[in-house]
Amino acid sequence: MFDDALEIESPGTLPAYVTVENLRDAQYSRNQRIMDVFERLHLVEEAGTGIDRMIQEMEDALLDPPQFEEKSASFMVRLRGTSVFLAEDRLWIGDLAGIPLSSDAKLALVYARRNGAITNEGLRKLRHIDRDTSRAVLQDLVARDLLRAVGRGRGARYVLGDTAAEARARVTLSHQFSTILSHAERAGSVANADVRGLLGVERAEARELLQELTRLGYLEAIGERRGRRYLPNPQPPERERRASKSN
Repeated sequence: MFDDALEIESPGTLPAYVTVENLRDAQYSRNQRIMDVFERLHLVEEAGTGIDRMIQEMEDALLDPPQFEEKSASFMVRLRGTSVFLAEDRLWIGDLAGIPLSSDAKLALVYARRNGAITNEGLRKLRHIDRDTSRAVLQDLVARDLLRAVGRGRGARYVLGDTAAEARARVTLSHQFSTILSHAERAGSVANADVRGLLGVERAEARELLQELTRLGYLEAIGERRGRRYLPNPQPPERERRASKSN
């Protein structure tokens, strides 16, 4: 385990004709009898779906895709907690969590928000999908009022619809503070690594946020250096003000 990644290494190389390049399409069981028993006992899902599911789960979370590496005597999968998206993008799309969205749809929305609009051709290039698939994604977003079509035919572009526009326009500092404090209260403490995972920020920015919350009196620091954690203050400033008003 690393600060920004998880690596799983298994002994043995890829079997038969399976390579890193055809991993999503090729399927080969080293021992089909064992595989059949596992399937009957429901210890595994449908054969050949694990890699696709892994990639899909990472895409749905707007994280970088898994990295596969075949070594001389082992095979390794690296799951990174990083993303081409900014923390702001992931938090913004989180405001639409109540609406089931595919990874293609999420990317289309984030791109439209960043650049003002997205086109069918633009989505095809971003996701390496065909014209019909791209059109279906965009039309579905229009039907949900998440995108709005401007123009017709090949010149059509899609801007954010009212429902998407009503989501948080930008991630404010107060929202970042609220996210950190909510985690600290729920878990009993919060560390730099927690903040990086929650907000998708770098170590230095996470440290600045924690130090500012400590300075303001919302958190109390314990421990040194990498082992430092921050406990929620049982009497933070806001609570003290409310108490004084009630008195």
